Amino acid sequence: MRFFIPFILIAVAIVGFFSFTSPRYREIKQLGNEKREYEVALANVRKAESIRDELVDKRNSFKAEDLERLKKFLPDNIDNIRLLLEINAIASAYDTELKGIVIGQVDEKQATSGSTAPRFDDNPLGSLTLRFAVTLNYEDFVEFLKDIEHSLRLSDITSVGFVTSDAGGPNTYTVSLRTYWLK
Repeated sequence: MRFFIPFILIAVAIVGFFSFTSPRYREIKQLGNEKREYEVALANVRKAESIRDELVDKRNSFKAEDLERLKKFLPDNIDNIRLLLEINAIASAYDTELKGIVIGQVDEKQATSGSTAPRFDDNPLGSLTLRFAVTLNYEDFVEFLKDIEHSLRLSDITSVGFVTSDAGGPNTYTVSLRTYWLK
């Protein structure tokens, strides 16, 4: 009997190892892997927080008037009424008014189809078209367009059409303008 006791103990140890210790060891190993994944994720979160804090500090270093100019340049909403008011103020400086105002959404595919720039589906910019007519002589119309160009609002003039007057007076110009905002 003394001879079998060591074999029985070895058999119990082997059975105990494969039935209890080995599964627990695999669980511990899996938990260790998960712990490393969480540590990497936590390090990424800390890195992102530090970048966010740096960006907030940079933003806070800007003057309030510069932030307002930036908001006017590329607003975070459509704000087509303010755009109309700005263009109308420019037109009133030339003693004319906007006529035949048409506001319409531009299809994103149509807006980028003619450009050579790559198109991204997650484009952060939205665009809006505005079409209007003004009656001016040619020199004033050129100055009117320069004033629109020098306004803070980001916009592209996409087309200009005109109808001449029979009596040699001012012409009627139709302007299509595309403006942008952050989505």
